[in-house]
Amino acid sequence: MTDLKAMTSGRRRKIALMGPFGFGNLGDGAIQDAAIANIRRISDDCDVYGISQNPEDTQRRHGIPAFPINRKPRVGADWEEQPQQNIYSSLTRRLQRSRWGRIAERLLIRLPLEMGYVLRSIWNLRGFDLLVVSGGGQLDDYWGGAWAHPYTLAKWGTIARLLGVDFAFISVGAGPIDAPMSRRFIRYALGKASYRSYRDEHSRALIRSIGFDAADPVCPDLAYSVPTPPVSKEASRRGTRVLGIGPMSYYHPDIWPEKDRGVYESYLARLADTIVRGREKGWQVVLFPSEIGSDRVAMADLHDMLAARGITPSDPRVTQRDLRTVTELLEFLGSVDIVVASRFHGVLLAHVMNTPVVAISYHDKIDSLMSALGHEEYCCDIRTFTADQVIGAVTRLESCSPAARVRIAEKMSEYRGILDRQYHEVFDRP
Repeated sequence: MTDLKAMTSGRRRKIALMGPFGFGNLGDGAIQDAAIANIRRISDDCDVYGISQNPEDTQRRHGIPAFPINRKPRVGADWEEQPQQNIYSSLTRRLQRSRWGRIAERLLIRLPLEMGYVLRSIWNLRGFDLLVVSGGGQLDDYWGGAWAHPYTLAKWGTIARLLGVDFAFISVGAGPIDAPMSRRFIRYALGKASYRSYRDEHSRALIRSIGFDAADPVCPDLAYSVPTPPVSKEASRRGTRVLGIGPMSYYHPDIWPEKDRGVYESYLARLADTIVRGREKGWQVVLFPSEIGSDRVAMADLHDMLAARGITPSDPRVTQRDLRTVTELLEFLGSVDIVVASRFHGVLLAHVMNTPVVAISYHDKIDSLMSALGHEEYCCDIRTFTADQVIGAVTRLESCSPAARVRIAEKMSEYRGILDRQYHEVFDRP
């Protein structure tokens, strides 16, 4: 394995952090904030860059120069801005209407544009020392199939190898990886890397199951090492118990890869019932997003369901927070008494802020987070949970909150220690 620390001395190193971030997912934002802060903490002789879906957002949000991860970056510094229509998108829509048109579109439009983008990417990566696939669930084909992120990883691995740039995967998650082409792309990309680690045992086992069997370590999600702001539980000191609830757009037909409005509405209806039960139990309920755009869609639909249950937007016992930055999310998670979260990083970042969580799990990765803390009894299945089940878990967790917080703090300290060793191994100059 190439020694990543054996880099050119006597000049500032250039490190690029790559991932499908830049569109409002605050969990992904926390990963990059953590990586940037820790690289700078242990190595003051390097410049950090981003390779993302929205370079302008990356520059504004993380304060680093950035360039696009693919040939169709999001337009504008505001991640919510819709891509502008142009002659290429108009022509593509027309060609997509027939089989031969689709073939022509791939050969005459998509392929030349992709080759041009590859040449620009080679130019952009010249002079770099290290390209890092920086955490998150990047080893999957759930969002877009084999020719989305699996292909992107293979492409950048090839560019890095061509330019003699070290290539690393640090604390990445895996799954699902369903398509045979996805497995080939991912095996190829991993094979180009000189360092690899996975954020949990489930991810490492999945990578081995697709035919890539290497002695790579498991190292916790990078977001566990994000710098944390000071917070205080002011509401609790006034005698109010605050329950933070984070909905998401699970199976929403316009947002989620798997689309089923019935599943989406069933999930939100049961979450609305949970809010009603929490309010009846005396909790102050605060809704919050951890993915800025799509979570707000779910929150708006959830408010409609609450209105049908007699809870209007003016009800002071059910409110919501409009969070737009990682710091705002962390401050909020640290200020509430218990969190009910469906998103992976909604669960993880609450733990980072030493706040107990009842997880509504849609994936094994969330089960793994809760199991590692010994909190399996506070993990509910997203397909089958009921309001009574969730509020029952909240009540039990509240009764043992001091012990739960001690356990969380111990685990967070352990994770930060493991991550610190990884940062030194990968980024510290010998």
